[in-house]
Amino acid sequence: MLNFEMARPEPGYHDVVVHGEPNGQFRPGIIGENGEEFPGNYTNAAQIAEAIRNNPDYQGGPVRLVSCHTGRVDEGVDAAPAAQQVADILGVPVMAPTEPVGVSLRGGPERALTVFNGGTWKVFGPEGGG
Repeated sequence: MLNFEMARPEPGYHDVVVHGEPNGQFRPGIIGENGEEFPGNYTNAAQIAEAIRNNPDYQGGPVRLVSCHTGRVDEGVDAAPAAQQVADILGVPVMAPTEPVGVSLRGGPERALTVFNGGTWKVFGPEGGG
C-alpha cells in the first residue's frame, strides 16, 4: 500500500501496483471485511491486463508494473516474464523490475521507487499481442 500511496509517477506510464512473488508471478493480496490482510491466489498476466483495460483511469499507452520480480523469470522456467506477457496482451510497452521494488520509508509523497538487490527496471515491447 505504501508503494501505491507514495510512489512518484513515471511520466508517460500508467502505474499498476500488484504484489509480485520471487518466482515472477502475480499474487494480489486480499483485505478482508475486517481490514486484515491475507494472501490471495496466484493470478496471471491476462487477468492483470483485463484489470488494466477495465480501469477507467487507463487511457491506453505504456504501463509500469510496480510489482516485484515481474521483469524476470527463474532460470529453467519455460515462460516469458509476466511483464512481457502483459505487454503482448495489451500491445503496449510495459516497464517492470527484476527484483523487489519499493519506496523509501522516509520522505513525503511522490517518493522515487527503488529496485533492490541489484535489480533493474526493464522495458518489454509487445511481440504481436494487442
